[in-house]
Amino acid sequence: MKKIFAAFLAAAMLASLGGCSSSSSTIDQIKKEGKLVMATNAAFPPFEYIEGNEPVGVDVDIAAEIAKDLGVTLEVSDMDFNAIIPAVQAGKASLGAAGMTVTDERKQQIDFSDEYVKSAQYVIVMKGSGVTVDSLSEAGIVIGVQEGTTGDFYATDEIKGDPNTEEVARYKNAIVASQDLMNGKCSAVIIDEMPAKSIVEANADTLELLPDVLTEESYAIAVKKGDAAFLEQVNKTIARLKSEGKIDEFLIKHTGE
Repeated sequence: MKKIFAAFLAAAMLASLGGCSSSSSTIDQIKKEGKLVMATNAAFPPFEYIEGNEPVGVDVDIAAEIAKDLGVTLEVSDMDFNAIIPAVQAGKASLGAAGMTVTDERKQQIDFSDEYVKSAQYVIVMKGSGVTVDSLSEAGIVIGVQEGTTGDFYATDEIKGDPNTEEVARYKNAIVASQDLMNGKCSAVIIDEMPAKSIVEANADTLELLPDVLTEESYAIAVKKGDAAFLEQVNKTIARLKSEGKIDEFLIKHTGE
């Protein structure tokens, strides 16, 4: 029995050491490669969008600061929103930053950094359409959403109440959804507050933002589950940026407000 217990204890210690090694391996790998890879979906202004041929935005600026604190360069990998968490889980990206809302479901897949921005879900409609928040649940009202986002979940579960509904149209990003709204292919678009405002401002003659707040939520950065050392480093940078007022500066820089 003593031998069995000793073997069990040794295995437990090795597992513990392996966990510690895994926690620091992301930082080691980032420094070895000389780059931090950020997974994002660059169609979510002001947090990530394309300017020229380069992804820019609030999240890009935050990730650049994390890279700077690690002494490496930033590489931005633009992909579908639904591919971000799998990329982080597989180690294909160091972190995921895409105006990502903290949810219990996502916490089961990845670890979240400290929250850095508060947001909310809003509704975009065509000017003069007569569509209201109360009418969204009516038959024939098609809601456009970015696939896999909290707007998608809210439209499906809370408004339509049917996971198999055909009255929720899912798009790769909010910009494409808003284009289909203007083309009459959907009746409304549900999206986060700042992207919603950005899209409406760019199409002020055609679109309007309903004043109702559907949900309130917070954004954070996704890292591989159990990556304690890297998560601590990310949080350290976020804390510094908050104390320096940099995140507010980034928001002003990319919204002009």
